[in-house]
Amino acid sequence: LEAATSEALRDGFTQVVVLGAGFDTLALRLQSVHPNVSFIEVDHPATQRYKRAAMPSERLNRQLIAADLGRSNLSTVLSSCPPPDPAADTLFLAEGLLMYLPSWQVRTLLSNIRDAVHPGARCRLGFTFVEPYIDGHPDFAHATRGLRLWLQLRGGPFRWGVYREQLPSFLAHHGFTVRATTIPEELRQQYLTPTPGPTPTLVNGDNICLADRT
Repeated sequence: LEAATSEALRDGFTQVVVLGAGFDTLALRLQSVHPNVSFIEVDHPATQRYKRAAMPSERLNRQLIAADLGRSNLSTVLSSCPPPDPAADTLFLAEGLLMYLPSWQVRTLLSNIRDAVHPGARCRLGFTFVEPYIDGHPDFAHATRGLRLWLQLRGGPFRWGVYREQLPSFLAHHGFTVRATTIPEELRQQYLTPTPGPTPTLVNGDNICLADRT
């Protein structure tokens, strides 16, 4: 997703909105390299409280917006908290977020993203998703019983997933066209240098999708 962000910035995008940013440092690392790009992080107030305390002061081109994406309308949140510019070519990132939302909230969020940018500007979305592996429920392909139990105890079971072959029609219904999808094995070949010994086992299921607003 960082590579996709760099590609979008080279392509002239001037605004990056990181949804459910958590402790991700993407905006912090890129803000100085791209001073003319606006970086906006949207995340739950409880998480952002720690991030604000740990990070350097916000710069003019980076802003933290506190909002519960499971309950808030993204279009309303962005319009009420400048400097997000609805006329700017905007890349939205949602890493490790959508699988924790119920289906109706995913659909609502996609509509919010589509409507947050004016029709004359470009709107691109990069996100991770899992497929319905276990009894039709979203999960990692090789998830252990211990991992599933840990997610349940932490209140974070997966609630939404979609098969890769169904992704184009699903996104088209919400006004997006798939630009590219990437699976873990493709990421291994692209980013991991081969090492001596057994090949590490990747947790299959955390796929990446890039989509442009139609």
